[in-house]
Amino acid sequence: MPNSTSHSPSRRIVRRSAFCAYCGHAFGPGERGEDEHVIGRRFVPKGTLAGQWNLILTACGTCNDIKSELENDISAITMQPDVIGRYACDDPRFVAEAKRKARTTNRRTRRFVSEPEPPVNITGRFGPMTMKVSFAQPAPCDEARLFQLARLQLAGFFSMLTWQEDQRRGFYWPGAYMPIVAVRKEDWGNPLLAWVEQKARGWDHRLFCIAADGFYKAWIRRRSGVPAVWGWALEWNLNFRLAGFFGEDQALRELAAEAPKLAFEMLHEEPGVFLRYRTETPLAASADQLFELRNYGDSALISCCLLRPPSYVATFGAAFPGAVAVRSPPRST
Repeated sequence: MPNSTSHSPSRRIVRRSAFCAYCGHAFGPGERGEDEHVIGRRFVPKGTLAGQWNLILTACGTCNDIKSELENDISAITMQPDVIGRYACDDPRFVAEAKRKARTTNRRTRRFVSEPEPPVNITGRFGPMTMKVSFAQPAPCDEARLFQLARLQLAGFFSMLTWQEDQRRGFYWPGAYMPIVAVRKEDWGNPLLAWVEQKARGWDHRLFCIAADGFYKAWIRRRSGVPAVWGWALEWNLNFRLAGFFGEDQALRELAAEAPKLAFEMLHEEPGVFLRYRTETPLAASADQLFELRNYGDSALISCCLLRPPSYVATFGAAFPGAVAVRSPPRST
């Protein structure tokens, strides 16, 4: 892979600092940060991170606790089957972990994550007949919490990408954070997700990561020129995908104005109350390109690839360091 340095896929990258990688808190005399795994060891199926790449940073106790609390039920929710009982994959490690976590408490509903949302029932009369329609959905997850966890993971990766060895610290991106979409596997063809990928297509890779035997994926790409804007996408446990942008505020507002509008159908409406729905958009495996690393001529499975950014001075006044690529040999199947 051009402009990259290869390392063993089992090598952890450790960046210990006197600053929290997530909030920037400077540790005072006698104060010590905590080692934090950006890809939580219990966030993916048990054992899938063994001998594989991960990023370990220094975090303050508060940020570490917040991230752990978010990971607890979000991990469990991303492993649960859909409304007709289909798991995202049939890997026995995944299915076993999903069943083990089924009794985790959903922070939104205060019920087990295995318990679906109560059905929505619509009753209407058609002449002499009464018709009742029920709508069911899997256990919901608070979208704000999904985006909060995504922000922490991205902040960890960005801290690594901007690591300054002489200062023993990384940095946070300049500007704002703009998540766009979070969808389950049944909706991977969502127009908003496709739009983010299309907008960032051709942007310079800053990070490309496939880890935990494929149960964790991420990329960060930077638009060339100024103002600085980065696109990002994450995939959790072969089931949930999230995507968006971060960077200069005005540039993000201009991007947001271009986003497609999702089409909803109104099912029921009365003063102060309405019910609408949107048909999910599945994505055929043959058409799925979100986490394909194109044009680099490497057919090996990539555990993690961090591409070298071009030299320039960022808003925080420090040049980006060189990046690394972590490769693993093709696995026999």
